[in-house]
Amino acid sequence: MKDIASRVKHVLLAIALAAAGFLLGLVLLSFGTAFFEMFGVTLTERPAIRLVVSTILLQGVAFGTVALWYVAFRSRGSELLHVRFPSRRDIIWIIGGGLLFVGVYFGLTEFVTAVGLPIAQNNVAIIASETPSVVLLLVPLSILLVGPGEELLFRGIVQGLLTESFTARSAIVLASAIFAISHAGSLTGRGQLTYMIVVFGLAVVLGTFYELSGNLVVPALLHGGYNAVLYTNLYLSSA
Repeated sequence: MKDIASRVKHVLLAIALAAAGFLLGLVLLSFGTAFFEMFGVTLTERPAIRLVVSTILLQGVAFGTVALWYVAFRSRGSELLHVRFPSRRDIIWIIGGGLLFVGVYFGLTEFVTAVGLPIAQNNVAIIASETPSVVLLLVPLSILLVGPGEELLFRGIVQGLLTESFTARSAIVLASAIFAISHAGSLTGRGQLTYMIVVFGLAVVLGTFYELSGNLVVPALLHGGYNAVLYTNLYLSSA
């Protein structure tokens, strides 16, 4: 009974921390919107600028702040995060993970196409088709902010927290599900569930490589590099 209570507690706390990251992001974005309006720039009318600002404030500032806040105020919270300068072994994990990541992505998308399932479109792709140059800003932001910020919260804190009550495999699956569902607000069109299933599969790869490598830098670089490649390809196809 105690184990069940502990598991429920950790799942609810993991969901709450993920939600807190988004809520803080929304608060920061509202302040950012007000700041730009002081200079006559309305972000709701400038989706490209809003995208860059929200990327910085949400994935970079908000996610990182919530993760580090939890580490700071929780007893022995630093034990959740496993971060070190990449070793030669970590470099091998990153290279191997990158190849597997690309393989999983193309495998899932090809399967979705083959069975004729609709798949939603990320709002970034829509904005990129209208303002391709903004995507070039997202390439460095992906490596410097998005990858580290999202991995710090979802793999470092959420997955690490769940590992305390679940097996590593179950923690990876649960953290990946929370991560996939968190993308719902950025999707447009039919097939949102399909899109989230693809994200779930990719998140499982990130979570697995974090567990195997024991270094958060590995999934952070995998995630940031993957996004950077996608954005570069998006720019080339939209420009």
